[in-house]
Amino acid sequence: MIFQLERTKLQVLCALIWCIVSAGPVFGFAALKPVLIAQGVYHEKCQQETLFSGSSPCANQDLSLNYLFTLSAVVTNGASLIVGAILDKYGPKVSGIIGAILLFIASLVMSNGYWLMEYFDAYLIGYSILALGGPFVFISCFHLANAFPKNSGLVLALLTGAFDSSSALFLIYRFIFFSNLGEKFNLSLKTFFSFYMIVPVYILLCQTFILPSESYSSSPMQKLDNDEIADIDEESALIDAPVADCIDEYLPIQIPSNGPSDLLNTINESLSRSLQSPSQNILTDQYAHSRSNSFNQRVISSRSSFARENNLLLNANNQLVNDAVFLEESDQATKNQVADIHKTINQAISSEIQKNSNHNLDNSLASSVILDSVSIIEQTKADEEMAYESGIDGTLHGASLKEQVGSIWFLLMALFTSIQMLRINYFVATVRSQEEFLLGDPLAAKKVNEFFDLALPIGGLLSIPFIGTLLDNFRTVTILSILLGVSLIIGIMGMIPNATANYIGIMFMVLYRPFYYTAVSDYCAKVFGFTTFGTIYGAIICISGLFNFVQTGLDNLTHITFGMNPIPVNLLLTSLTAIIGGVLIIFVKNHKKPKKNVLIQSDQSNYGSIEQ
Repeated sequence: MIFQLERTKLQVLCALIWCIVSAGPVFGFAALKPVLIAQGVYHEKCQQETLFSGSSPCANQDLSLNYLFTLSAVVTNGASLIVGAILDKYGPKVSGIIGAILLFIASLVMSNGYWLMEYFDAYLIGYSILALGGPFVFISCFHLANAFPKNSGLVLALLTGAFDSSSALFLIYRFIFFSNLGEKFNLSLKTFFSFYMIVPVYILLCQTFILPSESYSSSPMQKLDNDEIADIDEESALIDAPVADCIDEYLPIQIPSNGPSDLLNTINESLSRSLQSPSQNILTDQYAHSRSNSFNQRVISSRSSFARENNLLLNANNQLVNDAVFLEESDQATKNQVADIHKTINQAISSEIQKNSNHNLDNSLASSVILDSVSIIEQTKADEEMAYESGIDGTLHGASLKEQVGSIWFLLMALFTSIQMLRINYFVATVRSQEEFLLGDPLAAKKVNEFFDLALPIGGLLSIPFIGTLLDNFRTVTILSILLGVSLIIGIMGMIPNATANYIGIMFMVLYRPFYYTAVSDYCAKVFGFTTFGTIYGAIICISGLFNFVQTGLDNLTHITFGMNPIPVNLLLTSLTAIIGGVLIIFVKNHKKPKKNVLIQSDQSNYGSIEQ
């Protein structure tokens, strides 16, 4: 047990190290851009043009450099669904190894870009592959949090912090490059990315010899001994009687005589995939998962209010005691959610039975199935109860994926997310040129750029505790209002030709970025539920990523049409934010909750059957 604990700690340490240097370095583009200019990347595009003063690039060079980041942002976000699918099907080790290979190829291309440019756009391809490798190595390590049931939130927070810190990699490189050390050791792009090849090799070695082949189970009950289980709050180990009874309806079940443990693992994996799929853990948005402990801590208090609202009875242990009330008078979303859990268990059982020709009847697995599914079902119930408290009441829980994707809830959030992601990435790529125009002073613009480079990773780390507090204590419509208000402040500050206003805007920006990503995740969980969370959230991020191609058009407008004046584009994006954000808030605020205690007839004739 001690050896296993030490090994899991080593695994987390390995993951933290590689996440710090490889999870999302492409988002440190603002810091890398001056180095690319100094190294003459795309300088050939300026042969027929007059360069701007100082070390600023010409228009075509600047557009080409900005497109590096535009495409990398599209690749990172657009590949989220692919990464999640591979992780679900092949596991974390395969995903991590794929990421390591991609990072090695990216390093090889970037380090030899100066001569590969004769054959293809090496820097564009290399930077895009670097962007693709990040999600593979980052997402593949989330399951490690399940090895520490009592501290899973802490592990996820550390991994998230490592992701935010990874944007500082190019900041450190820039500091060294423009220092005496950079000149002394000739720390060119070739040298830097040649050394960077150590990172994918390190990841490959860790995945091969230290990291587990399979994901740690999402059920903490599998990872605790009896003494540890006794230390957990008793409420966290309770399962409501109606849910237990419904699961009992699937028993007796046919169990392979040679592998009941395999069946149990299959059920747990299927439940995890259905209710809390690893594919939901996309990009920087892992803050919501660090709040899972907070969800569980609030189950006790929220259950009482939830029961009162639904006229349900609780016993001394805060368990629901009236099956009839739950099954007949709860709302449709609740019934659909419980039915989804049953269907998942049923499908897992059927799948395992079909793999084994020899099987017998065994009721002894009933208690194991229930106990091992407690954490997932409790999380689902907590999700439902938190959604009820949030004011949106699990609006589309239990609805089909087609209904969810076709809903106004999905459309408005996809539009709002797309505009916000475009604004953030546009600023990251053009902060230097924007400040040069607004302030009219290249040196002042350089200082603002350097401040932003440093504030971006630090802001992400500082915002983590505040994000959880806000999301746990305010209703969804309030969170959306805060998002919109801060976003408008950032937009306004970014159009004022004053250094103080610009610094204020940047400080809001670096805090807003992780808050916005997490709020979107929180919204999806509360509106759509965890059953389809991975697909819904992945779709929103994917759509937003593809929408980032619009950034190229905005760059052209700024450079050619508006003569480097960023105000028209910023005004357009801020206006769209106000319109779409305002419509979203009005829609959520005016959403009418479904009436409770309405008797709903449902056909339960299939309960307990094995799907063939």
